[in-house]
Amino acid sequence: GDANRDGQRDTYQDEFIELYNAGSEPISLASWRLGDSRPPKDHFQFPSDAVIEPGAYIVLFGGGNPSGFSVPVYTDDGKIGNGLINKGEDIRLIDNNGHEIDVISHDKWPTKQSLVRHPSDGGALIPHKTVSTTKALFSPGHTHIIPKPDYPLFISEVLADPPLRLAGDVNRDGRRDTYEDEFIELYNAGAAPISLAGWRLGDSTALKNHFQFPSNAVIAPHSYVVLFGRPHLYRRR
Repeated sequence: GDANRDGQRDTYQDEFIELYNAGSEPISLASWRLGDSRPPKDHFQFPSDAVIEPGAYIVLFGGGNPSGFSVPVYTDDGKIGNGLINKGEDIRLIDNNGHEIDVISHDKWPTKQSLVRHPSDGGALIPHKTVSTTKALFSPGHTHIIPKPDYPLFISEVLADPPLRLAGDVNRDGRRDTYEDEFIELYNAGAAPISLAGWRLGDSTALKNHFQFPSNAVIAPHSYVVLFGRPHLYRRR
């Protein structure tokens, strides 16, 4: 629960609100206010040099001595408002002219984790763990998910029912087996090799039950790899 990384967990000081600039220009937050459902005069007021860069985050903690952050971090007077109410309340961002720029109204905060917009540029509000690839409880100051890599890798062929008799001896071990001759084939359509070290491949069972590729597994450009139920004479295609 030490969200502000000051070495101790505090009910109010580790509460935080994160802002994200989804635009292409920096935004000055000078004299803007951020807080809960209390009157704006009781909200945290940003200093004159506060700026949020395009595609970047800033974070307001309830208090403490935040450390180790690569984005601008601010602290309130020990609490954000009266302390954010776990059963839910309004979170309001108000500009220097008194205009309400954004508001979050939520009935109940998720237990022991943050609530995030997914995607960050205006998506729905959902519990952090549901979108975190590491099941982290919160991620103040940086994206809550690891972007999915765009690999030119495809499942190119699947055999789920090998033919009868020796025609079904797909793995070439001299006999046909219902399960051992089943296979999944992958194809690398790109121009560079792709390491499969630690990758998993399987069906709809739990991930822990899937086949895990060894540390030296690599699929060359414009090449295939094949996973059999039990391989015998394996040949690269």
